[in-house]
Amino acid sequence: MRELSPDERAHGDFLQKMYDNRNRIIQQGRNALETELYSIIRDRNRGTKFADAFIATVGQLLVNAAEKFRRESEKTWQPNEINRQRQYEGTLQQINQYKNSYGATKQSEMERYGEDALSGIEGSAVALIQRKSRALGLEVIARLQEHLERLGQRLARFNQKLRQLRDDFKQAADREAESADVLKINGVKLYNREELNLLYQDAIERLAGAATGSQSRYELGLNQICSTMTEDVLKNASPLWKQTRQADEVMQLLDITQLPDVNYGDFKEKMAERTRLVLQQAPEESRLKRELAACDRLFKVLQNDPEAIRSNIRIVYQKSQPLILLSQAVLMGGDGGFTPAFNTKVALVGGRNTSDPAALKLLPFLQERVGSADALTPLGEQERHRIVFVQEMGGFSLRCISGMRELQQSYQDWKGQAIEAKRAKLRGESRDLPIPVHIQKEPPFWDVFPEDPEVFRLVLQSRALGVLRLEENRSTQEKVIRYTRKTVTGMENVDIAASSEEAVQVLEVLACRPDREEIQKQVAAKFSAADQPEAKQALYDQLMTYLKQREAELEKLGGADSPDYKREATIIQDVIKYHKLKIREDSEPLVTPKQQAETQPHPAERHIGFEIDSSESSSQAKHEEYQQYLTQLWNLNVPPEAFVTAAQAKASELKLDRQQAEAIWNKFINPPLISPEEAEYEQYLSQLSSFNVPKDAFITSATAKAAELGIDSPKAKAIWNKFIL
Repeated sequence: MRELSPDERAHGDFLQKMYDNRNRIIQQGRNALETELYSIIRDRNRGTKFADAFIATVGQLLVNAAEKFRRESEKTWQPNEINRQRQYEGTLQQINQYKNSYGATKQSEMERYGEDALSGIEGSAVALIQRKSRALGLEVIARLQEHLERLGQRLARFNQKLRQLRDDFKQAADREAESADVLKINGVKLYNREELNLLYQDAIERLAGAATGSQSRYELGLNQICSTMTEDVLKNASPLWKQTRQADEVMQLLDITQLPDVNYGDFKEKMAERTRLVLQQAPEESRLKRELAACDRLFKVLQNDPEAIRSNIRIVYQKSQPLILLSQAVLMGGDGGFTPAFNTKVALVGGRNTSDPAALKLLPFLQERVGSADALTPLGEQERHRIVFVQEMGGFSLRCISGMRELQQSYQDWKGQAIEAKRAKLRGESRDLPIPVHIQKEPPFWDVFPEDPEVFRLVLQSRALGVLRLEENRSTQEKVIRYTRKTVTGMENVDIAASSEEAVQVLEVLACRPDREEIQKQVAAKFSAADQPEAKQALYDQLMTYLKQREAELEKLGGADSPDYKREATIIQDVIKYHKLKIREDSEPLVTPKQQAETQPHPAERHIGFEIDSSESSSQAKHEEYQQYLTQLWNLNVPPEAFVTAAQAKASELKLDRQQAEAIWNKFINPPLISPEEAEYEQYLSQLSSFNVPKDAFITSATAKAAELGIDSPKAKAIWNKFIL
């Protein structure tokens, strides 16, 4: 039993049992304190003030008990233990001295010494147990004081949370009450704050049940509502408290302090929802249900005056008309022809088949205004406080709204500023983009006004003739519609838009007027340069190839039967007729006379010492014709998809082997790798050829450029021959 070591694990069995009892009492004490505090807070008759008093009282009791244990241990049992231990040790010393002596009374003396030793041991053990129990009691009290302090802190946070919730709901209630207090419909004040308070007080009193005791019906009703609400709110808010918990574990009122701050708003919302449910489920005979119903309220406020009711319904009906001003000029214009459709609805509790007495009495007044009983639609019981007038207008384009032209002009001005800023950035200038007006990168719809037919026609021709082309901007890594223009420093690519549809809108912008004029100039130059039948036929083939490409692109929308294809085909047809581009009736791509002479079949040709079969000669001629056709087609800058389509058609016409034909056209689509200098040289020659430079001047410029880039003469000649064939 003696404490020979500070380590409790080395002590005897009796002390180990005392230590187990100490730990058990600490746990039981903590649970008892929590249970009692939870019970006090849950009881509306005691509440937080009683809980504060409970914390203070228990704390004082623990302090008094600790002082008592400490005093008894130090003043009584610790000295007693020392004295008894000294008695035992003194008796042992006397026994050791007397055991070897002789005398007639030795036996009686030894017995007396033995009794004194046992008495000392017994007294020392009793004192040790008493002192140890009080020391362990002090440890228990210290642990309970710590736990009580934590409970006091939780109670303080709980009071703070309650005050915060009370203030938040009070502010919201004051705002809504003030809004209702100043609410006027057609100059008539429907509610006042004092009356609203009486309505809620009446609803609470009707939920009280039978009155008992000294409490008023309002207090009884409030207690009944709060008890039910507290249980429901805590049950519904338990997932906010603990994500993982036992099936029967429900959040308690004091556990509000353990809610994470991020879930505080959700807890408030659950309280508000449960409170609204109480009001929605108020008894039907309560004034809250009867006097806040819109129909009853209307008759009460207007004192059941038919003329006043009719006048107010007329005013509300007029105010419910759509707040949209349409332009009559656009509605009746050539591109308009719209006749707006109107739809009028009035909604009240039960609709035209209502059973509510006040609503039945109001129906004739409403039907007199809307003209048809079909316009009366029902509202649910939860919306009995409203009468809703709705007037809708549709069946017209957005461009019929007054002021849309001015809005379009403002948007185009912004678009011009954005285009100029982007181009300045591409040139390396420091320019800020205008404030964006789109919430996403690509607008979800195009202009509500039809595009300018002339601009659309220009974009279509420039796309078909290769003036406008789809390429990747190496700086932004984006696909863009661009064209090339000549400057004093060389050729320059100008980005127009991200798609051909956007290009039509961009070229309508005033800031892009120079681009529009330059594109028009290049398109006109291509038509002017086609003064020979061969050139006209080449342009015709290029336009037809473009139509085939568009037919393939619009396959999912109907191909040649889609409206977009027919519109573009009509414009292409007009262009062909106006410029008289169709030379041959069979519409086959152009083949020069020299090529025709080379492809004429011969029965047989004799050469040095042997004979060549006519079928072999014919096959070779077809391959040469096919190669020349593809070269001519590729020089027209036809898109790859259209190029393959035309190549397949020509191979079928010449009855060439599919694999051989594919190998030939792949040489154009996937040319062998070339050096950066050769790539730059081909790009330069491509831009140069688009300006219809005379052949001699073209070769002179090509020779000079090849020397500048360090390309040897045979290779340079092979490259420029692609552009002058």
